[in-house]
Order: sequence, then structure tokens, then C-alpha cells
Amino acid sequence: MALSQFATAPLSKMIRHLAGRSSLTVVVGAGVSAEAGLPTWNRLVSDLLDRAGRERLALSDDGARATWIAKILGGESPLGAAAMAEALAGDDLANWIPEALYGADAARFAPGPIARQLPVLRAAYGPALRLMTTNYDDLVEQALTDALPGVAPCVYTGPAGLAALPETDADHQRVVHLHGYLARDGHAEGTVVLTERDYQHVATDDWQRSVVGSALIDGSCLFIGSSLTDPNLLRYLHAHAGPGSPQHYAIFTRQDAYPKGTPPEVIDAYENALKARWRSNRLEIVFVDHYAEIALALAEIARAKRGGASYRPLPGRLADWHAQVADELLLPPDFAAAQDFLHFSMNALLHAAVGTLEPLVGQPVDEVLSATLWLVDAAGDTLTNWATTDRVHRDPRTIDPIPIDEHSRWVAVRCFCRGTALGEPRNVYASRWHFVRGLPLVTRDGIPAGAITISSMLAEDETILNAMDPAVEVSFDDTIQELALYILDLASIGTT
Repeated sequence: MALSQFATAPLSKMIRHLAGRSSLTVVVGAGVSAEAGLPTWNRLVSDLLDRAGRERLALSDDGARATWIAKILGGESPLGAAAMAEALAGDDLANWIPEALYGADAARFAPGPIARQLPVLRAAYGPALRLMTTNYDDLVEQALTDALPGVAPCVYTGPAGLAALPETDADHQRVVHLHGYLARDGHAEGTVVLTERDYQHVATDDWQRSVVGSALIDGSCLFIGSSLTDPNLLRYLHAHAGPGSPQHYAIFTRQDAYPKGTPPEVIDAYENALKARWRSNRLEIVFVDHYAEIALALAEIARAKRGGASYRPLPGRLADWHAQVADELLLPPDFAAAQDFLHFSMNALLHAAVGTLEPLVGQPVDEVLSATLWLVDAAGDTLTNWATTDRVHRDPRTIDPIPIDEHSRWVAVRCFCRGTALGEPRNVYASRWHFVRGLPLVTRDGIPAGAITISSMLAEDETILNAMDPAVEVSFDDTIQELALYILDLASIGTT
């Protein structure tokens, strides 16, 4: 993760420009739902086609059905493929969509790192924040409810019933669902926009154009989690954004966008072409390397908004924090004593986390677990394993930093890039650890500090690390992250 980019244009320019605006409109796209585990739009259509093939066309063979779906997706536009699913589903489509969206357990989905920064922006901008989304789900509302209990989210799906719906004010935040609303509890509002016909209806009775158009004209808009390929968004941008309009921004991520080994010149050429495409619409495309940096960019906008002239860009704060931690915990004059302290602290952390877990699962946790603390370097380029519960470093020259790369084999690095928990089996013959759960660490000052991993000697289908329900996972993860930050706070008290 190249955190140095937060001090240079175009990212630093975007942060300062938006922080200096009196108001801000954030348009939330499918990527913000996908980070929570919900299907992408293409996956949703594929799942609807899969069900249509089974229930309407008697395609019971998995291979034949997959071939049929690939033929449709390869030969039709995305909207055309959705229209085929609609034609086959008929009147059942209204029930099929939420089932394809959430599956059998809708409660397992929770707002991801990007969504959790929306209430931070609301706290910084107050009622001057507008929120719009092309997503059907209620994760934006859940993020607001979780973090801002004094601000009630209000779903808006069109002018019908507008008189009874509060405007955005000190106590309410309107969330405009441009393509309809399907909550996890089964509540639905508005018209779901999925197919060619749906988009044509929107173009005819286009309250969305008025809402988005006014936002594009009145002030700056920030698009997140959007590929800017949605036909409606394209119409609004071409109609209302151009010479003389406010400056708008979209954050794109490189993560998962290019196969491993893609030549840098190919990436640069693509990004330059995309920037050129949107420049005439007063829309600046800002690229970041990893998903976690989108959430971090939102956090920095809010921080700059609150701090005004006193705002310090992230790289400077990271360098100060790292120097303090290094002096006190990582590379002090008595390295062995520091390692003994970290070893003791990490074992206490693991013991406390397991102690939190046992009453929640209703049984003792008797498997062998290990905890490892990974910290970012001062430039934000590498992660280093500084402490673990099952061994102690004695010579700092034996500690190798790991480059931060989305394709890394290390779970710690990849969870750091994604900014969210990640668990996976490790079938490496030379290792006794067979399942690893990684958690990113962000300090209370908003600095991405690194990650902590919990490893088990049991296999994926045996370890408690892969058998927790969502509520238990949250408690377990929160305990680990809070205690890890407490250990780091011992060295960084006074860092600003």
C-alpha cells in the first residue's frame, strides 16, 4: 500500500478540495456492497439465470447450465442478460432478487470498511452531506445506525410519500436509493431497476435525473465503489457535468483490476485513457492501489474537513507514529527486553481473546492457537512480523519485511490491503499452522498500523476460527484489535 500517495496529487488534491467544500454528495456503487460479501451485479444476474435454468428450463446438469449461462453473458449486454432472467422468472422475479442477493442468511452481512466511513463523513459535514446509492441493500443505513445513533437514516426511493419523509437535517440522513431498496429484513421500497425495460422506465419517469442532476450542479460529488458504467449515471453525468460545473471525483482501485504481472506501462496507459475520457465532464479519476485505501481516503477527507488548516496528511502522521513505536517497542537499545515484553503481551492478548470467545460459543476452546503482530514500515510499503506467541526474536537482522502486494501469499498482507478480516486454510507441508485469520489494525488516529493474525493447528473444517457465527466473530475480532492497539499505545502515547 503506497501510503505516500496521500501526500501527493491527485489524492492529496482531492482530499483538500473536498474538505474545503461546504457540502458533499457521495454516490455509493456496487463495490461498497461487494466488500461486505454481497454479490456483484454480474454475479447477481448469473445467479438469477442459474435459478431460471434449473426451475424454468429443466437444466439440471451443472455443467450444461454453466455453459448456457456463459453463452448468455458472452453474447448479451449485461442488461440483456438480466432481461432474459426476468423473462424466465416472470412474476417470481420480485422474490428471486432478494434471495439471490442475500441467500439463506441475510443477517450475516455487515457494513464493510468503506461503508463504515460514511457516518464519519456525516459527522464531519453534518446535514450538508448527501448520500445516494445504486445499491438495493441497506448496508449504508446500517452503518449510519451503528455509528450515529442520534441520526436516523431515511430511505428515499422517489417522490411518492415525500411529505412524510424527513429531509436531511441534524437528526436525519436521507439515503437516496436510485435503483430501489431491498432490506435484509424483507422490507422493500421503490422500483427495482435491473433490466433493459427497467432502465427505459427510469428514463421516462426520471425523478433520479432531477436528484442526481441537482447534486452535480450544486456542488462536488464523490463516486465510490462505482465503475461508472451504469447507464443512468452516464446519462446524468453527460447531461449535468461539464465546463462550468463543480469539480467531481471518482475513486478507482487497482486491486483485482489487473492480473498479476501486468506490465506497469499497460496500467498507466489504461488509467491515462480513463482520466482523459472523463476530464471534459469535470470528473477526476483518482486511483488507489488497494480497497483499504478507499476507506482511508474517506477518513482523510473527514479528518481534513474537521482539522481545516491544522490537518496533517497521513504520511507525516505515519512516520511520527512509526518512529515512536520503533524507539520504544521494535528497535530500542535493549532489543531482547522489548521482544520479551511483546511476547508476554501477545500471549496475554491471545488468552483474553479466547476467554471472550468461550462463553459466546458455549464450550472450551482447547485447540492450539497462535497470534502474530505485523506492523507497517514508515513509508507504508512493507509489513514485518515483529512479535508472535510461539517464539521470540533475538536478532533484528533475521526479521524480513514483506512487500505489501494484493497477490501476496501472506494472509496478513492481503487482509491489510483489503482493510477487512480474511480467513483461509494454509496447506503448507512445512508449517504446523493449517488455518489463519487476519485482521487489519488501524490506530485511533486513523493510521493503518498493520495486521494481526490468529493461526490454528486444526484444519479449516475443524477450527473454531472458521466456525464462529457473525456476532461471535465481531466480538472476537474487536477484542483482538483493541488489545493489539493497547499494546501499541504503550509506545505511541503523545503521538499526534
